[in-house]
Amino acid sequence: MADEQKPLLNQGGRMPFQYSLGRLYSEFSAILQKQQNRQLQFRTNDANVLYWKWSDETSWKEVAEMSNASPATSISAVSGLQQALDSKMDDGVITVSDIEGLSAAMQSLADWGSIKGKPETFPPSSHKHDIADVTGLRTELDSKVNDGEVSVDSVTGLPEKLESLANTQWSEVSGKPDSFPPSAHKHAVADVEGLTESLSSLSKPAWDSVSGKPSSFTPSSHKHGITDVNGLQAALDAKRNGGAIATSDVTGLDEQLKRIGTSPAWGDVTGKPESYPPSSHTHAVADVTGLASALSAIPKTEIVTGKVVTAGVKVAVKFAKTYTNPPVVQPSSTWAGQQVVVGEATDITTTGCNVTVMQSKGTLLLTAGPFEPAAAGSSFKMLVIGN
Repeated sequence: MADEQKPLLNQGGRMPFQYSLGRLYSEFSAILQKQQNRQLQFRTNDANVLYWKWSDETSWKEVAEMSNASPATSISAVSGLQQALDSKMDDGVITVSDIEGLSAAMQSLADWGSIKGKPETFPPSSHKHDIADVTGLRTELDSKVNDGEVSVDSVTGLPEKLESLANTQWSEVSGKPDSFPPSAHKHAVADVEGLTESLSSLSKPAWDSVSGKPSSFTPSSHKHGITDVNGLQAALDAKRNGGAIATSDVTGLDEQLKRIGTSPAWGDVTGKPESYPPSSHTHAVADVTGLASALSAIPKTEIVTGKVVTAGVKVAVKFAKTYTNPPVVQPSSTWAGQQVVVGEATDITTTGCNVTVMQSKGTLLLTAGPFEPAAAGSSFKMLVIGN
């Protein structure tokens, strides 16, 4: 390798003057390119001695005397140059450990004791702050209007506007009719701005302007698949199939069925008395759900009695109970000596009926029936059934 191609700062020895300054500067710049905020400077004195320094320094350092026979110098021959180079970092990524004290500082961030302004207790006790403790809050509140009704005077320009409206002269009202009240009249369609266009748009549209119409009219008979209807498949999937429903498909039904026919646990019984057995007590009909309706459906019964006043004349009978509808009145036969006395009810109402009383004949003739009107004083009874 020719001398002019060899690095001057590494080979030491003598350096020809004719290219030593340029190459020396180039090699200094290449090696020290990490000094981004500093520049390498050179100068010579009258004796052709080469000096160098960093741009932020004031003292110049001697390099060598420059002449045709001046020797080139190595880095070690330049006073302080090797120490300056060694004090600089290599180019590349800087790690946390490269920065003095950074690792310890980062660790201290996670230390509870290093956190400033933390509450004395954690979580902090419930507390409040005065308005003065919040920067700018008082100014902000003072700029607001108190809640409630707002007076007319507090609205800028409103009193003047209202006063001007109250003092409006008839001559100042615009658009008023020529006479008051205005005479009955009509307006043509053209007198109403935009009415003609609005009415024309209500007419039947042209066939070509109708969108979404079938390609043929009337459209041919056709069907659609499930996938042609948006959301139909999902809706069908959410439905259950027809047929019997298994008990397992009904939430909780299996557990309920298991309890049927078995004695429930005392804790599962609801509405039980607080003490057992409960103290003696009674209930009103209204306290038992459906009891009043059930009792009203039970037929009422009674037996009414009476006596014949005049033979062959009906006896009026009054019922002891109240009925919603006319009850059924059945005869109940009795004996009067050797004769049977029986009555027949007619004219039945909700409060009573008439009874025709007959008795069996003591002497039976072949030409007459077996019964005759009961004699006066004969007793009878009737069975009444109803609601």
